[in-house]
Amino acid sequence: MTTSFRPDPDTATSVKTAIANLGDGPLVLISEGGSAPYTLPPHVAAIVREILHNLAKGRPVQLEPTSDEMTPTDAAAYLNVSRPYVVKLLDEGRIPFRMVGTHHRIATADLVTYKRITRARQEQAMEEMVREAEEMGLYETDGPPPAKETYRGKSVSGR
Repeated sequence: MTTSFRPDPDTATSVKTAIANLGDGPLVLISEGGSAPYTLPPHVAAIVREILHNLAKGRPVQLEPTSDEMTPTDAAAYLNVSRPYVVKLLDEGRIPFRMVGTHHRIATADLVTYKRITRARQEQAMEEMVREAEEMGLYETDGPPPAKETYRGKSVSGR
């Protein structure tokens, strides 16, 4: 079962307050029913903190139980790309896999690593493009924003 949550601004603000009060120590759960407090294991606490930090930034969060391995179809859905593209990545050796008969099986941990590395490269490339645009004077912050271009009466920007 997948659980998704998109925070509204009030939730993001309240989560920011919660994070400020948590500190860096262990996370302890206390129920309203009066049962004994329970300290979360460090790896679970790290997941909870990551969820809270994303919510505080207003980012949607999705929790989904995963298996140890994925098929190329599952991997494509996870990476938000086509299945043939995943197979190409496997054939090029960019993502490790194993064969079960004639079927590819990809370790979920390898996909998570690939996605994290790819995202970091994309963010680095974007920062480089912005830096170059600023150096060239193409990214000016003074003055009003440029007028939206239209094509047959429809806005082209913000596709």
